[in-house]
Amino acid sequence: MRGRAVLAALVCGGFLLASGCFFVRAPVAIGPALVVGHVLGGVGEPVEIPIEVLDFPRPVAGVAVLGLSYDPQVLELSDLEGKNGFVVLCRCFDNARGLVKFIAVNPNAGIASGSVVILRGIRVGPGDPRFALSAFQIVDEANTLIPAGEFALRLGGAPLYGVRRSSGP
Repeated sequence: MRGRAVLAALVCGGFLLASGCFFVRAPVAIGPALVVGHVLGGVGEPVEIPIEVLDFPRPVAGVAVLGLSYDPQVLELSDLEGKNGFVVLCRCFDNARGLVKFIAVNPNAGIASGSVVILRGIRVGPGDPRFALSAFQIVDEANTLIPAGEFALRLGGAPLYGVRRSSGP
């Protein structure tokens, strides 16, 4: 009886593969890295973009992002909230030029992995926001600067499955 179940599973699996349906495992992010998340949501919808640290060997206690640019034809950012004990000390949004700056610190204890802040705004146009990060610093719990060469930088965008297309002409 067990042999029939295995044979049925193989036949069904072969049929699904032959018809073009298959499963792919999503890539697993590895660190250490500073990660700007993806923009998911249709035009006119609110979006939340996480900025995270991932697998740092020493806990991160402060992040200063002084040059995160984006396409202002795609995004309009309006708010920023600290996460996982991080407090936002200052923030500046320039939606005309597509630039956001902020400093966030964790006064209690740093984290090795997790969200530091969440950027909030609205998707105002279709396409990729084309994030670029030109000026940033990360410090550990001892207030020691972590050199940029010791971690990767991953910039999100707008994955195709996250963009709604209009059905109009």
